[in-house]
Amino acid sequence: MTHHPTRITVMMPNYNNATYVSQAIASVMRQTWQSWELLIVDDASTDDSVDVIRAVDDPRIRLVINSRNEGISAVRNRLLELASGDLVTSLDSDDVFYGDDKLEREVAALGQPSWGRPQVAFSDVMLIDGSGNDLALVSEQQPLREGPLFHGMLRRSVFIPRDYLVNTDVARSVGGFDTTLKIYEDWDFKLRLARRANFCFSGVTGIGYRRHGNGLSSASSAEHGKVQSQIQMRYSGLAVRLDSKGRVTERKAA
Repeated sequence: MTHHPTRITVMMPNYNNATYVSQAIASVMRQTWQSWELLIVDDASTDDSVDVIRAVDDPRIRLVINSRNEGISAVRNRLLELASGDLVTSLDSDDVFYGDDKLEREVAALGQPSWGRPQVAFSDVMLIDGSGNDLALVSEQQPLREGPLFHGMLRRSVFIPRDYLVNTDVARSVGGFDTTLKIYEDWDFKLRLARRANFCFSGVTGIGYRRHGNGLSSASSAEHGKVQSQIQMRYSGLAVRLDSKGRVTERKAA
């Protein structure tokens, strides 16, 4: 019987990122794990993003174009709905896979013991500037942890990047992204995932998060605080129950 490598869908939302999207695509194509599809949903860009994407010749790239702008949560939901891989990860079109072995190492990490719960694999993150220069490694600012991490993620004392690797069916089982959220929709989704899954570290720096004026940091500090509080209130009751029963245990990543 022929063995077929596990297929990964890399889910990429795009909106007016013509400047960076070719770098994001190239970082996927450099991966040592070559059994992937790159699914891109363009959210009615008004720049030449679509032309840039179409210029890349690789049959594993699938482009879907929205006729009107639907917003980031709706785009992430469509990506998850259309994904055909056994596993899914994500990559925003202004970011990059920092390490060429990101996918390979995360696939390996999924084989770690998970105590009967689904496993989610993640990598460290390098913050980069608009030109791609290294700024800071996230693990040097915030310790990485493994295991069941719901409570730490709710307190925002534990960092898990949005570009983790997880079984497609598990990702779909926790419900879609909240379309009422314009920011932190990925954090809200991760909290629901953390209620039923464990997290394991790949041991590598896998993601380059780009800091530039059009990213999350461009939202006002008041808006950040408002949405963070809204999400924390949504899950705080569950966090208290988990604490009182002693069910939340976290261990430092090796």
